Amino acid sequence: MIRGLEWLAARGGPTFAVALTLGVLVPPLAAALRPALSATVLLLTFLVLLRTDLKASVAELRKPWRVAALILWVLVATPVLALAASRLAGLDAGLTAAMVVTATAPPLTSAAAFARIMGLDSAFALTGSILPMLVVPITAPPLALQLAGLELSIGMGAMMARLGFFVGLPLLVVLVVRWLVPKPWLEARTRATDGVVVAALGVFATGVMDGVTELALSQPGRAAAMFFASFVHNWSFFALTALIFAGLGRARALTAGLLGGSRQMALMLAVLPADAPRDVVLFLAVAQFPLYLNPFLLRPLLRRLMPA
Repeated sequence: MIRGLEWLAARGGPTFAVALTLGVLVPPLAAALRPALSATVLLLTFLVLLRTDLKASVAELRKPWRVAALILWVLVATPVLALAASRLAGLDAGLTAAMVVTATAPPLTSAAAFARIMGLDSAFALTGSILPMLVVPITAPPLALQLAGLELSIGMGAMMARLGFFVGLPLLVVLVVRWLVPKPWLEARTRATDGVVVAALGVFATGVMDGVTELALSQPGRAAAMFFASFVHNWSFFALTALIFAGLGRARALTAGLLGGSRQMALMLAVLPADAPRDVVLFLAVAQFPLYLNPFLLRPLLRRLMPA
């Protein structure tokens, strides 16, 4: 099994593509996996935190300006920019809310795995995705509710508590595991852990497509608009973030771009209540396409841009 997981860890890109395709072409499979999404989010957060060098992440706090700039840009500035750009583009209320909610999400927790596939700085991606995630329970609820104008059955406090649970519980379990399990044992299974991450991401990618096929068949224009908007959102914030953080050097700037464009929408899907607007839920699902396809689409360009 260990060898199988290590084999899977090296094939993240194809696995993601297959998972998305299955979710779209086999709706019953997507529907069957949909109830497992919340548990999958908890597992992914646990695995990524387990894989993280927490001491190195904390060491980044010695350069508080860098950490503060990344958190403020990704979690505060981009939702405001998403709202302004959506209104400027004349998007309807549903799609505008979806764009804003996406921008309130923290960077993809599995950004380090994607960074490895794309030839970016995986160590910086790991640190840059963990620290904002610890802050997002404070920033996302007020921004999502106020900027996006969401009217949900839960209040801001309850939404903060939900986000805190999905971040805090995996962190607590990681601390307990690291206290009980010898470090060499964990380090010897690093690649296998990456394989479990890829498998969990595959399950999520299939399950989150529940409802997307129905949307594409019943409202093909709406589905196409969401698909196009998801790539514009992802790539625009990728490029803009890379430019903003160009002073960090090309490798880190491009990695920051990955963090700015690729968001942990799984966390938002797990936290939103059942009465969340359908447009928001469906957009968060459709927006998985650029996340999983970027390793194929952007890798050739990034290879040219990355320093030798």
